[in-house]
Amino acid sequence: MTTLDETLEIGVQIAPDHPAFAGHFPGAPVLPGVVLAALVFEALVTAPALAQRLGGVAQIDELKFLSPVWPGSSLRIALSPHSGGVVFEIRQDATVVARGRLSAGTIA
Repeated sequence: MTTLDETLEIGVQIAPDHPAFAGHFPGAPVLPGVVLAALVFEALVTAPALAQRLGGVAQIDELKFLSPVWPGSSLRIALSPHSGGVVFEIRQDATVVARGRLSAGTIA
């Protein structure tokens, strides 16, 4: 169980045959950014206290893709409380591949 003051870190292995690599890009497969964003939201499911900070609808306030993710990559996703929401960072070894900030959103 994660409290509101804790950082959660989880590991994710990207399968070499992940379907998102098909056609993205032929000859040089790169994991699409939307899959990295989805991994962050999946990680939040394991951290109810952090997810609670975002209410019923999470909003992406900031998302930067900094380095490509290749087939077979091992990633670490860190989620931390931040004023008004949650910040995250995705690393592959010492390289930050993506980072961003989430807050409570509204339904339009």
